Formats: sequence, C-alpha cells, structure tokens
Amino acid sequence: MDRDYACLEPAETCCPDCGSDMKYLSEVSAEQLELVSSALKVIRTVRVKKACTRCDCIVEAAAPSRPIDRGVAGPGLLARVLTAKYCEHLPLYRQTEIFARQGVDLSRALLSNWVDAFAGYDRLFSAERDGGSLTEAACWAHARRKIHDVYISTQTATAEEALKRIGELYTIEEAIRGLPATERLAARQSRSKPLLASLHDWLVEKSATLSKKSRLGEAFAYALNQWDALCYYCDNGLAEPDNNVAERALRAVCLGKKNYIFFGSDHGGERGALLYGLIGTCRLNGIPEAYLRHILSVLPEWPSNKVAELLPWNVDLTNK
Repeated sequence: MDRDYACLEPAETCCPDCGSDMKYLSEVSAEQLELVSSALKVIRTVRVKKACTRCDCIVEAAAPSRPIDRGVAGPGLLARVLTAKYCEHLPLYRQTEIFARQGVDLSRALLSNWVDAFAGYDRLFSAERDGGSLTEAACWAHARRKIHDVYISTQTATAEEALKRIGELYTIEEAIRGLPATERLAARQSRSKPLLASLHDWLVEKSATLSKKSRLGEAFAYALNQWDALCYYCDNGLAEPDNNVAERALRAVCLGKKNYIFFGSDHGGERGALLYGLIGTCRLNGIPEAYLRHILSVLPEWPSNKVAELLPWNVDLTNK
C-alpha cells in the first residue's frame, strides 16, 4: 500500500528551559488510513510540427494510441467506468451523477458509448485467437447432484457408494486448494486419475444392473456420457472439477440486473456478457480495475498474434 511520509519538527528551535541547542533524541510515529477520492485530470498532448529550412518537408510527432480512436477517455477512466458497472453494479446514470459532483459533465449516453466502443475487447475472445478451439470441461457438482437426489429419496447402497467415491475426489481437491497449478496437476495425476479410472469401471458395472429408465440409471448415464469432460480437470492444473466458482460469479449478473435492468440492444447484451466474463475472472484474482487499466493502455498497439498473453491469468501486475 502506498504511504505518504510527513515529519513534524518541534516548534522550539532551542531548549525552552535553558535556551541551549537541542539534538535528535528519538521519534514517535503513528499511521492513519485515509481515503483519497478519484481525481479527474485533463492530459493535454501537444504534437510538434517542424519544417525544413531549405525545402518544403514537414514532419510531425506521431499521435499516441488511445483506447478509443479519437476518444477523450483515458485508460484509467475507462477502467473505472467498467469496474463500477460490471464489478460494483453501479448503473451509468449514477456514475454520471458522481462525475458531476467532481465537476465533470459526462452524459449517460457518452458513458454507454465508451462501454461499447472499445474494439479491443473482441480481440481477447476472438475465434482466431491463439490456443485453438475450446475444450469442454464438465461439472462434477452437477453429476453428483443427480446421484445425491436419488439417494435422498431411495437411500440405496449403490447411490451411497457412488457419493462416497466422488467424495474421495473432493477430499483431494480440499488438500491441494490454493497450491500452484503445477502441484495441483501432479496431485491429480497421481491421486485423482486412479480413483477416476476405478469409478468409471464401477459405474459401467453397476449401470449394467440398473434399468436405463430408473433415476439412478439415468444419473449414472449422465456421468458416463460426459466422462472425458468430467476428467479434463486432471490434465489441467488451472481447471476446477466443477463449475461452482463460475455459478457464484453469475450472482453478480443478478445484482447488476436489479440496478440497471436493460442492456438496450442485442449488441449491448453480447458486450455485457463478454465483460462480465472478463471482469469476473479478474475479480476472482482481486485485480479488476488494475487489469483493465493495463490492457486498455497496451491493447491498441498489441500484436494480434500475441493477444492471448493479455488474458487475466497471463498478466503479472506486481510492478504495475
């Protein structure tokens, strides 16, 4: 955290008792946490032109890139508007009121245009991005829930055994939660994969004894039909065994919906969905505004074939 330093010298320049000179003895320090409000400022950029003294040649300094071509919003201001809307659920009309109290008239329509105008967002999620096609990762929480619902109503030993085996997978996840991706991957490869192989064989064996139309048979079939996707997390230390984190993040969409109700158009909805995904990922890493400020600064001139390097999990903001 940034700290301001202030040193207060005694008002007396000499001893108040005898008038002699005084020397340093010690110091007493105390800290106070203060809030500094967002400060808006205008950055005026002057591009110098020069003319040759012998011919008609004129040269001019190149214009710096901007997040929005010919737009007046800097990366920090855009990051604040986006974070306020998609992370703090603050409607644009309320943001205009806040800026007005700071002495700047920014209309709701202008802020809306800013949210939609930055073309760089789309490059982060382009179908032509590095990394190829997407890989499906299924959710163990959904697969488990179907079996759990059957167990609650029937109390069968087979359903109980299935829940026990799935629980063993989550016991491993509890032990490795918070570890680096490489360590999580190693643990899953050595501990979870054998359990999954055993669980698969057991599900196939038990499914053969169950009616395909029974609730437990359908629950087992659901898991087996998605088996490769359910096992994907064991081959990727960054992946999770279920979708619970993403589903919790979707609660933010409901909070925002209550506040600003509409997106205004299909295009606005698509852009909103993109930003919810991007900012939601940043929020999980505690860097929503810092990340947006960074990419809004560098993305306009970033090489198209290296855009994947700007995704949240690839950006190090330690020294930003």
